[in-house]
Amino acid sequence: MKQKLIQFSAIFVIFLLSGIGYAFAEPIHFDIGNMSANVTYNETGPFRPGDVVNIMADFNNSVDHANISFTNDSGSDLGTEALMTKIDADSFGFDYEIPEAILNDGPLGVKISPFDANGTNMLGADEFLSDSDAFELDPEGNSNINVTYNKTNVIPGDIVNVIVDFNESVANASILITNKTGSPLVNALMDPLDVDDNSFTYNYVIPLDIIRGNLSVDINASDANGAMLLDGKPLADPNAFVFDPHGYLDIFVTHNGTGTLRPGDVIRVLANFSMPVDHANISIGDSLPGASNANLVGADFVTDYPMTEIDDDTFAYDFDIPEDISGPLDIDISGFDDDGNLLGDESFPDEFNVGDPYISVVTPSSEFAAKKCVDFNFTAYDTYGQSGGQLTYTFYLNGVQKSSGVITSGQYKQFEYDLSDGLYTWEIKTRDSYGNTHTTGSRSLYVDTKCPSVILTSPQDCYKELIGATEFNFTCNDALATQYSDLDLSYQLYIDGQLAENFSGYSYPWNEFSGSAKSGESIVKELELDDGAHNWSVYVEDGAGNKATSEVRDFYVSLDGFVVNLESPSGGYVPAKPAFTFTVQGRNGEGAGLPFNYKLLIDGKEVDASCNQKDEDLACCDDDENCDLGDFTLGEDNYSVTASVKDGTNKNWTVIITDCTSGRTYQPDTHSFSVDSVAPACVANLNVEDALGQTFWQYVNDYPGLMVSWNANTDSDLANMPYEVYISSSKPGCIEDMQMVNTTGLETHTDGSQTPNQKLENSSVTSLCIEAIDGKDLIYGKDYWVAVIARDNASNYNSKFSMCGPVRTYEDMTLTLEDGWNLKSVPKALVDDCSEDVFGKDSTVLYWDGSCWQFPDDIEPCKGYWVYTAEPLMTNVKFKGMSSNSTSPYAPSSLELCAGWNMIGHTSSYYAPWSTTLSSLNDFEALGDYKFSNLMTYDPGEGWGGIIPSVSDLMGNESTMQYLSSADPRPVGALQTDVCMVPGQGYWIFMKDKGTYASIENSYKPDIMSDYSGMEGV
Repeated sequence: MKQKLIQFSAIFVIFLLSGIGYAFAEPIHFDIGNMSANVTYNETGPFRPGDVVNIMADFNNSVDHANISFTNDSGSDLGTEALMTKIDADSFGFDYEIPEAILNDGPLGVKISPFDANGTNMLGADEFLSDSDAFELDPEGNSNINVTYNKTNVIPGDIVNVIVDFNESVANASILITNKTGSPLVNALMDPLDVDDNSFTYNYVIPLDIIRGNLSVDINASDANGAMLLDGKPLADPNAFVFDPHGYLDIFVTHNGTGTLRPGDVIRVLANFSMPVDHANISIGDSLPGASNANLVGADFVTDYPMTEIDDDTFAYDFDIPEDISGPLDIDISGFDDDGNLLGDESFPDEFNVGDPYISVVTPSSEFAAKKCVDFNFTAYDTYGQSGGQLTYTFYLNGVQKSSGVITSGQYKQFEYDLSDGLYTWEIKTRDSYGNTHTTGSRSLYVDTKCPSVILTSPQDCYKELIGATEFNFTCNDALATQYSDLDLSYQLYIDGQLAENFSGYSYPWNEFSGSAKSGESIVKELELDDGAHNWSVYVEDGAGNKATSEVRDFYVSLDGFVVNLESPSGGYVPAKPAFTFTVQGRNGEGAGLPFNYKLLIDGKEVDASCNQKDEDLACCDDDENCDLGDFTLGEDNYSVTASVKDGTNKNWTVIITDCTSGRTYQPDTHSFSVDSVAPACVANLNVEDALGQTFWQYVNDYPGLMVSWNANTDSDLANMPYEVYISSSKPGCIEDMQMVNTTGLETHTDGSQTPNQKLENSSVTSLCIEAIDGKDLIYGKDYWVAVIARDNASNYNSKFSMCGPVRTYEDMTLTLEDGWNLKSVPKALVDDCSEDVFGKDSTVLYWDGSCWQFPDDIEPCKGYWVYTAEPLMTNVKFKGMSSNSTSPYAPSSLELCAGWNMIGHTSSYYAPWSTTLSSLNDFEALGDYKFSNLMTYDPGEGWGGIIPSVSDLMGNESTMQYLSSADPRPVGALQTDVCMVPGQGYWIFMKDKGTYASIENSYKPDIMSDYSGMEGV
């Protein structure tokens, strides 16, 4: 909301006149060029509005006439420039009445300009003598008053608030508001705002009179005795409220002029007003208030032309598009009452779009061409942007016409010229069927087919920075840019393959290291870099897009130095050829890639040592090379050298590290160590064999593993954990050819479970089971070699270590026989399948082949066997796997069954529902159409039991795990109640017809832990 602040003061002013002239103060002297002047005022102030000041200007030269103007405190002119009164050839005077502006915009300034007879400013164009604070306000008047309006640009019906603040207590304040003719509209007392009677307020509703002219406000004040304040004069503001023609009416414009207009088109413009108006005017042209510019050549503007009344709020005008006009046209609409007072005004920019002929250049797309064969391709449109019309064109190269012809509006024209490197000018001109012409204007084209180049000056390759910021000096060159000095080359400085400004420590403006340069100009840039090995290069590109990259130079920065620490040995014993390990780092964690040399000192003497971690890519330079890349470079976790040291105790060692960049050396405090070169004896009685799996009557829990055991070593200087176990899948030549076994118990199987049996808890433990290496299980049927060594306190071990191999791993199972008859089977093919090896040499084994009894020599999977033994017996069988050196592939087992009774066995190492085990005997599983009618088994402790397959068994009989959860063997109950067959158990089956019984080995494994977590003994 606008506010207007007016400050008034009433003072008594006394002028003292001496004789007939004024009493002038001391003059102010000005010098500008060859002109000088003395300016004096008859009064020095301070001033009040209405004061009259005489101003005298005396010049040092004759002056034809002089102008004077006055400014407010912001330097803006208060009014038009006035002519001073000429007194003689070089003296001028002027009487000035101090305006009301001094109250708010003071101090006021004076500007004086002298002119000769030709009207030329003798001080120079736009020059003047200036006294910016010539007249200052007198603040000591009788009364001060501030008047504030909440708005000054108003329309009828607006409610305005007037607030008056006095600098003293006032008993009463009144307000008089008059219209343009001076007739009073309101004369009323104002309401007090505070208890001190310093502020008053009044709310006023703006009447229709505002349309006819500005409203005036007078403020009067009196004290408690009724005496008038403000020197007895009212505060007068003749233009307090001004009509706002943009806020009273809403004006809307519509017309039928769409698209690109042409001469002769008639556009009807309709103006709709939000309330009735007496008449309306229209203006159409360019540069209307708040509008854009158009280009009218020889066309008449429409200015304040009366519109035709349609009704009291709608007016129309028909506009003929004239000839020779292009660009957008603007509309301005004004509405008036019957007295001609302006009710509203609105501008509408860019309402009409009149066509302009133009040329669109496709190529060249810039002022550069990188090829000798330059393609010129353009399209042209006629004045009104229509396609299909005909235009003539002319092409000029270096001011010479090269091509001309006719082109269809909207189509393309293309031609090529072979141009040598250099600068050319070209231009295309067109003329359409309306006679309108257009041109691209003369354009420059640089043909540049040669790549620029970069010469790196410093730093040189392998430069060493030791002091501070590194300075980079280079020169960009280009043949064409050398010939034409107005051409620049763009460059980018790269550090370590990145733009230099990308470095975190970079604090300069972002483009400091990317910019433009003249050909041959030497460019110098500085950059503070972290310690380390760096490289630098420069990328350069010319205006045509030809580009080049300089060579890449290496350099080194070493400002902060190294920190060196000894790691090992640090006390204790070491072997005869120990590894001496130390760390070298930059002092601030920087310095990666910096090369350094070392010297190993033992007991204060340099040792002839060899580096065993030397980077082959950083071989030491010969003496005649410029750069020594050192023995090592910073960036490794640690560094190690080996040296032959004689046996002894309490020896000292350290290293001397030399920074190859700065030459500074570092020598940390020594560490002590002792040398013992005598290795302990080999471990005795090393034994390695396949590890047995854990067999429960319901399933077999087995991982491929190797049981390793040995006798304890009796040497007196063994290490705290002396034994190390190694394994290899091929015959090793030395211990380094083998892989060390993790003996902490933290090794994991392939399925993620841990290996608690693969652990050496202390030095007294001399056995373990190897089950996994690097998170992967050993492999069944694979041959392994296992070695065990014993180390002493110096980490020595006997090179003639103990080793066993090859030892093969097997999947196995333990069979349990009770005294008497047992019904048994094996789930898989066996390594040793002789019946005596499987069931014991004193056992009797029978097999019914469907027609007669047999005494089998070999035990096979899928078959069941009667086994008689006089005493309880346990045997372990190993299953035949697919070994890596097998000459014939292995096929799963199956058994042909004839009609009638047959003996079969369970073919999995895990319990399984009989419907799963015997799935190969079910033609239509969904209907339970099995080829057998009875399945039964026998156990010495349970007797006989079995099942008869039925649809209900298949579809709804869920096992309660009543017997499978028992720790004691219950194979009969497992079949009858839990409907499961178990490993190692034999079965009788009655076949309704012949069929093939297929093994389910390796294709079925239940989730034992989740499905049967409550199983006892599991």
